[in-house]
Amino acid sequence: MKMCKGKNLSIRVNKCYLCDNEDFDIVHEGVRDNQDINVLKCLKCGLVQLDTHKENDYEFYENSGMRKYGDTDFRSVRITAMADDERRFNMFKSSLANKSVLDFGCGAGGFIHRADIICKFVDGIEPEKLMRDQLSKEGVTCFSSSEAAKRAKKKYDIITFFHVIEHLDDPISELRGGTGPA
Repeated sequence: MKMCKGKNLSIRVNKCYLCDNEDFDIVHEGVRDNQDINVLKCLKCGLVQLDTHKENDYEFYENSGMRKYGDTDFRSVRITAMADDERRFNMFKSSLANKSVLDFGCGAGGFIHRADIICKFVDGIEPEKLMRDQLSKEGVTCFSSSEAAKRAKKKYDIITFFHVIEHLDDPISELRGGTGPA
């Protein structure tokens, strides 16, 4: 590990997942759910990642750890994400028509419900039990992990990762061992 200095902060970071570089810039202090986690950008390849993964274990996410400072009400979470879900849907609409889609980190499922109207089918991966259980009640196929999705032996034309990769401990392995494309 190498020390990284920026904006009067010193933090420890691992190597970049993509290029093994050890030099980063701090591009944002804090994230919306935790002011102690900073956003870094690799100075060699430009990959953006978080400066710590101490909370990045399955149990943390499954038990609504991302919401420890925020709202755990499903309806409120969906309403809060509505503008982002609509923007993402509109951005990718032309690519989604008649495709099978897996939304990795689907949260409250707003994007899934928007995309479902034009896709062949849309499934989700969401480790947060609260969100996953509600989506199941709505008839959405929602897996708890990429491993669970892989066991279902479904193939996907498109896999989305909206604000997810920076939360994965090993995104390259996750992407290589994933569930698509068909």
